[in-house]
Amino acid sequence: METPQSSSSEVAIPSPVRPRPLSQFSAHGSSRRTSYAGSTAPMRSMRSPSVVSELGADLVAAAHTHKKQFLMAEHIYRRCEAAGWFPDADWGNIVAVRTSVGANGTSSYASYPAVYEVDGADVLLKGLACINAEAAVIVSSHVVRSIVSQLDDDQERVTLNEDIAIQILDTLEDLGGAKRHQYAAYIRSNSALVLWTDDVSSLVPHAQTLSDLMLEYIWRQQDEDEEEQEADVVKESDAAPDDLEGGETREHKRRPVGLLSPLHVGLALGINIFVNLLTLKTLIVEYLTDGYWPRLFIALAIPFQFCVSQFFCVIVVAVFLQLLGPVKQMHQNNRYYSGVRPPRMRGPLPDFTILMPVYKEGLETVLQPTIRSLQEAIKTYELQGGSVNILVCDDGMQLLNERDYATRKAFYDANSIGFVARPGHGKHYQRAGRFKKSSNLNVALELSIRIETLMREQKPTRGPDEAPWTADEDQQLYTVCLEQALAETQRVIPRDADDDVEKADEKPKTLGVWAAGNVRIGELILIIDSDTRVPVDCFLDAASEMHESPECAIIQHVSGVMIVANNFFENGIAFFTKLVNTSISWVVANGDVGCFVGHNAFIRWSALQEIAQEQPDGRWQIWSESHVSEDFDCALRMLVAGYDVRWATYSEGQFEEGVSLTCDDEINRWQKYAFGVSELLFHPLKYWPTRGILTPMAKHFFWQSNLPIHYKFSSFAYMMSYYGISVAFPLSIAGYILYGLFIPSLDNAYMPSWKVTVALFIVFGCASAFAFAILRFRAGQCGLHTALWEQAKWTPFNTVFFMGLSMHVLFALLAHPVGYNMTWAATVKEAQDSTVFDELPAIFKRFRVTFIACGLCIVMILVFRFIPDMEWAIIDWVSIVPIALVVGGHILYPFVLNPTIMSLRF
Repeated sequence: METPQSSSSEVAIPSPVRPRPLSQFSAHGSSRRTSYAGSTAPMRSMRSPSVVSELGADLVAAAHTHKKQFLMAEHIYRRCEAAGWFPDADWGNIVAVRTSVGANGTSSYASYPAVYEVDGADVLLKGLACINAEAAVIVSSHVVRSIVSQLDDDQERVTLNEDIAIQILDTLEDLGGAKRHQYAAYIRSNSALVLWTDDVSSLVPHAQTLSDLMLEYIWRQQDEDEEEQEADVVKESDAAPDDLEGGETREHKRRPVGLLSPLHVGLALGINIFVNLLTLKTLIVEYLTDGYWPRLFIALAIPFQFCVSQFFCVIVVAVFLQLLGPVKQMHQNNRYYSGVRPPRMRGPLPDFTILMPVYKEGLETVLQPTIRSLQEAIKTYELQGGSVNILVCDDGMQLLNERDYATRKAFYDANSIGFVARPGHGKHYQRAGRFKKSSNLNVALELSIRIETLMREQKPTRGPDEAPWTADEDQQLYTVCLEQALAETQRVIPRDADDDVEKADEKPKTLGVWAAGNVRIGELILIIDSDTRVPVDCFLDAASEMHESPECAIIQHVSGVMIVANNFFENGIAFFTKLVNTSISWVVANGDVGCFVGHNAFIRWSALQEIAQEQPDGRWQIWSESHVSEDFDCALRMLVAGYDVRWATYSEGQFEEGVSLTCDDEINRWQKYAFGVSELLFHPLKYWPTRGILTPMAKHFFWQSNLPIHYKFSSFAYMMSYYGISVAFPLSIAGYILYGLFIPSLDNAYMPSWKVTVALFIVFGCASAFAFAILRFRAGQCGLHTALWEQAKWTPFNTVFFMGLSMHVLFALLAHPVGYNMTWAATVKEAQDSTVFDELPAIFKRFRVTFIACGLCIVMILVFRFIPDMEWAIIDWVSIVPIALVVGGHILYPFVLNPTIMSLRF
């Protein structure tokens, strides 16, 4: 990592007097110690070569190699001294800057003063290497000494304010086991404060911030009596897990259930039933009139009409409720919705693990910004007393070349990130699942569970008279068990029959999982995508809500949008995403069950293990590898198991995610959802004779589970919406032929495509859009003019988008029943420069089937329009307009929604 150079405008500071070794001073008086390692540790005058290898015998050569690190260390030292953080030149303060990154405590550091001038400084550098800090400084100001002098012997942290609690270590030798992302630790034996950062330029500002907080802390202490002083310093042993911010123990009470959603769904269901009964009534009346019984076969279409109409009816009722119904529930809490932050818990905080599945995303452009955002949130939570580790499920690491692999691993090591990487999909290793995210997560979780099992088996049992189990021993056992668990995954690659004789003498190659760092799973999990930003203070809210609601298994936070390319397509999808998220928030606030979208969600680890399913090979599978929509499947299993899935909005969109950057990616996303819905509902056609039409999950969900009845119908409406979109293309063709050629003989129960098209445009394009704008205004999300303008601006975009979506969703819904192996490329998360000449060939390749189908439709329209025999001619615009809109939408979609083509970038 580059370290910033000192500015030429910096005020020159006189060179300080180099401190003498601490061993030259007595340990009596002013609480000085003879060594950084503590008065009871042996004196260390020699440096650890594995830690400060650059500072060996040839100091001049090392200084030349890492000149900028030495200069920066000296510069920071001078600034700290000028700030008064080194009041005694002979106290033994030191500044360290990392020169090379290593794993398992092998990083190297440049320091000022030099290591050999400060006894015991190698202990500090060894501890810094263990936590892989970029830069560090020991502060021994009078404020720090005053705070340390008042510490109790068993005190574990100092609470500077309600959000910042600094850990306390007995000696510098304990620094290797410190909570890294607190970036600070008091050292009891040295009356000092060690500060470290992941960025050299932020070390001094970090020290200044804590210095101000410590001064405020001491000033506040002067006005408090002895009891209040004790209350300000939180001890792990004194904190009760049920203590909340108000200082009272709250009894667990389940939240109330909203009742507006049952009314909403019930009215929509009633309208749908009424409309379909009118169709049946028309058929019966006509039969009684003329006695023509074959028309009754039309009634067979009523169940299908009921299915695809349910979502339409839900939207119709939603329009009136959004305009006239209450909205205060969006700022309240209910069983499945959190619009208000929970009261913050105090006492022992749960450990979190951040799960981040990645593939081949760019390190600098995608992963690093996400990790930096996570580190700020981790720092906040660890300062509050908690602990967080990052576990990257890296599906691309074993596919990288040697250079990229080394770069990525060095980044993980430098930031104390654990990772699990499995072999690539190929002849000797099969990555299970159509969409590889599930099996990627399962490999990491199975490895973690195996490690925990081995640790339980190998951990010795100690009696009350024996020394207690220590953190160092636990870490050593973890390292051993990690190696054992990884060894169990290794397999020898069999040799091919046509291998050379020379290769036969080579050592057999092995294939297996790679892992390093902390891959253990905490009590709670935050699952994110690789392109995510998280709020700085999100972990304590999640911990408090999970503690307050033990029946809650998932807290899904509403996501804002992180703009990457900033083109009209990304902005249009961003607005549509905002529309969807606001609609979900409103529906769940009304009393519907929260949904789980697979990222930006907190999950209870114990609940996740409880819903694991045993596979024929004996594995316990947590994430379904047989479903594309593994998140929806997980949520259903959670609900069926009796847990709550909750939707939270109090983060106010500070959880940010990237959206699709291209129209191709957005089609892939809709196809995945549609394919997933088909997987959840229906067996493939070949299994219908033996297994039936519906899957066991669908049967259990709709008929056997005790889930709210309105949630079953709302979920049904959502699933059927994909079928409603998919039938637009084939029904427009059928309507064109039937209404154009057989209109005199059509039954009155038949509704022409033109009427359906008008109804869809009125409800979705006008009424729903207007109602949504009013809802945003009434909910306080934005002003009325802003809401109306944004809705009007993006409605044409949404219209073109949905006009060109039908055939692609239809392909996905048909692919699953017929057994077609449908696959999708990885989502693009980085803006890519391209030209019209790059895009046009890709468009014709990707949409060739669509263009062929649309071309045939155009030929059909022209033939029937200009056919000489007027009896077969179709010239009625009522027949032509619906199919023309659908065909035109499919043709325009890849061109009009492509920013490169629309901007004429050559």
